Amino acid sequence: MLNFDFPRLAAIGLTPALLQQALAQAGDGDLQLARVCRVQRDCAWVHDGEDEHLAHALPGIHAELAVGDWALCQPREHEPWRLLERLEPFNQLVRVNDEGARQAYASNVDTALLVMGLDGDYNPRRLERYLGLAAAAGVAPVVALSKADLCPDAEARLAELEQRLRPLPPILLLNGTDPACREALRPWLGMGQTLVMLGSSGAGKSTLSNTLLGEETQAVGRRRWAG
Repeated sequence: MLNFDFPRLAAIGLTPALLQQALAQAGDGDLQLARVCRVQRDCAWVHDGEDEHLAHALPGIHAELAVGDWALCQPREHEPWRLLERLEPFNQLVRVNDEGARQAYASNVDTALLVMGLDGDYNPRRLERYLGLAAAAGVAPVVALSKADLCPDAEARLAELEQRLRPLPPILLLNGTDPACREALRPWLGMGQTLVMLGSSGAGKSTLSNTLLGEETQAVGRRRWAG
């Protein structure tokens, strides 16, 4: 029997199509449907809509896991859950590394927030590569130009991207430490929507995450403006 509370799981991104897939795969086992929220080398954490649980999977399954996957798990008291099956995602953000191997960023994504700092991180060509990655996965892109408060020519750089990018995605000028970011990003942060941040190290992803969550959950590096 598959254990699930659809409204609770829908709040963290479960869709009717994914639920139908889970019901078809579950069989007669007493299983819990949960979403992968963290993946490390030898373990993962899954979320059941209320709490996170440490989970272990067979090596073949673990190698395929990405944040955002849905999985059939066997709950166990006082022990890590057993992750038994991974559901086929409806989309997946993937890059191919220099050795030709596929590297999955995230699965079952609605929006890719492409974060680029308006400092030494500014690189329109890299942004175009991220836009191509999102397009290949069928994921809607939103560009966040972070550190706009530190860049005297932020509007000029915005105008440059508006001229350059086709099709033109939404582009936001943001100060990642300003709580107003929450309102600016509200259209893509609704209940049940899955947003993933992509960007280079130091672009401002952790700062923006902390501001959106209202607490310091991500370590933040300190960088000077070098404009």
